[in-house]
Amino acid sequence: MYIMKRGKFKLEGLSKPNNGTCGFLKGNSDGFWAKFDMPKGRFEELFKWAKSDKEFWDQKPICKIEYDSLSDRNVPINPRIVEIEFQNE
Repeated sequence: MYIMKRGKFKLEGLSKPNNGTCGFLKGNSDGFWAKFDMPKGRFEELFKWAKSDKEFWDQKPICKIEYDSLSDRNVPINPRIVEIEFQNE
């Protein structure tokens, strides 16, 4: 039975059509791209919010990512963003 791995990462940027730039919460400074696993309309709403409201980024968004495994640099392989939460710090 295949078990999907999960982790939390910083959401550092959004780009169309359905991608996010992610980074590690601590340590490793390498960034990576992840696809959003959500309906296109929902991503469009998120994109508009992030683009038009500075407070979106001030809340330090964290994305929950599902992935297959980690590379030799500890970067997720086949990452998919499944949820976003905010730190509000």
